[in-house]
Amino acid sequence: MRVSLLKASFGASLFMLLASNGAHAGPVPGTYQITVNAKAVDGSAPPTVKLSSITGAPGQQWIWNGTKFTNIQSGALLADNGNGAPTENSAGDTFNLLVAGSGWNIVDARTGNYLGILNNALSFNKSQKSSWLFTGVSQLNTPDGVFSWGAACTGSDCPAAEYHAVVNNVTQPDASGICFRMVVGTHPYMMDAYGEWSQWNPSTKKFASATAPGFPCNPLPYSGDGSNLTTPGTGTLVTADGTWSLGTNMCGGSYQILLNGTPTTGCGTELLVANDGVMYTADAGGYWWEWVSGGWTPYSASTP
Repeated sequence: MRVSLLKASFGASLFMLLASNGAHAGPVPGTYQITVNAKAVDGSAPPTVKLSSITGAPGQQWIWNGTKFTNIQSGALLADNGNGAPTENSAGDTFNLLVAGSGWNIVDARTGNYLGILNNALSFNKSQKSSWLFTGVSQLNTPDGVFSWGAACTGSDCPAAEYHAVVNNVTQPDASGICFRMVVGTHPYMMDAYGEWSQWNPSTKKFASATAPGFPCNPLPYSGDGSNLTTPGTGTLVTADGTWSLGTNMCGGSYQILLNGTPTTGCGTELLVANDGVMYTADAGGYWWEWVSGGWTPYSASTP
């Protein structure tokens, strides 16, 4: 990640993954998605509560008051119906959250059952103890302060798929992206639209490039670094500049390069995304070119 343009992260539905900084603390009261492995607890069809792909829909948002979960869409509360299946009703059950890795076990205080996944379905049981991540909606409350999102990027200030990061009501210079993540015992992380991570440094009060704390916290709107395309007429790559493809027309011993379906001034045998979302192409001689300010510029004879 280029230090000159550190990116936080936003995403289509304004989500931030949250975990506790304290050894015994849980998420502060607020509205969350409850997720694991790109799946969310979905209460959009009461009384059934199921496991669905993450969409950010209201049925996947739950108000946590410190003891109970209320579904945003239905207004019903999460409960264990006693036969292994989770349900929604007017009273709900009380739950305890136990730190489990970078997330929490959700334990029904009445039955002692854990909310887990059994045969690819949600289940309350004694053995399946999923480590659930809490995705806060609107803002992330941490010991370092409140992390939220400001204005959408325009493409000239930062990639158009991202939003400016705001910390304690102050917009951070050169910080934008798609989602936050909080891991137990650490400072907040941020992921940008290319899957690159940075972390809040409380001493400098800035974000700095960091190793990924886990799997991506939101689907990537852009092709990640290392994505490449070599087949003409088939497949695309997406960066902040637009959608890229290799045309079937030949030029210079290679293929015409298309951006948003329109030919660019260059031709190549391969398209490669690297160095935090920059597009590169290799010509017929194996030399690399970099897309800079709307045109191709010689890069080097080696792979970016």
